[in-house]
Amino acid sequence: MSKKASKTIEERITDRAVLEKFVAGKGWSNLINFNDLIDALNANDENTSKNPGCYKWWANEDDAKDLLTKIASDKADFEQLKETFEHEEGSDLYCIYVGKADCLRDRLKHHAKHLFQSTLRRTIFSLYCPEEKSLESINKHVDYALGKFKVQYFSLDKEKCSKKGKGPYKLENTGLSLLDLEYYFINKNFHILNVDENEYAEYNSLDADNYRACKTKEIINVLKEKKWSKKRIQKALANKT
Repeated sequence: MSKKASKTIEERITDRAVLEKFVAGKGWSNLINFNDLIDALNANDENTSKNPGCYKWWANEDDAKDLLTKIASDKADFEQLKETFEHEEGSDLYCIYVGKADCLRDRLKHHAKHLFQSTLRRTIFSLYCPEEKSLESINKHVDYALGKFKVQYFSLDKEKCSKKGKGPYKLENTGLSLLDLEYYFINKNFHILNVDENEYAEYNSLDADNYRACKTKEIINVLKEKKWSKKRIQKALANKT
């Protein structure tokens, strides 16, 4: 069976009003320090982290600048792109990555522990320690980098969502899916560590000649080139000397 074609930008923009209404009044979890993540998920008495939903990773301004430098030091200035970032009001935190999960708890534990099951961990490896040749050393460096960040999640009510086979969860009373919700959260602002589905400039109808449009596209393209695949990392580890 062929894979269903991705939606057009026009369709995505049409969906936006429905998704804005869907998320209105629904809240995100409190921010969790990376080093406290496992304990926080295990202590979730309401079990909301076992639900499907989306999640965000946040960095303070200095670390967000550092990430931008590691991705594309010669292609963008943080101060000129600052207004495109999602900013936590009353703090110096900037959202750097958005994802989705059928089970938030499982996915976030992958981010905390498993290099090969976490796109975020592999991206951090690609930027911070691509020269490392042992899994133990890689995870140590990745943990150190992620230890500076915070995470939060947006939990859906699993009982009100529907799911067929391996397809995505459907959001109640919208006709849209968890994939659509993730796309909305990714592109509402510019998130520098998101590669897939990152169409911030097009989604926000920025002029093609606009500095922000050009630079956000360049950053995404550079990250695509720098990012190591799971297969590449496994091959490097297998060939270590």
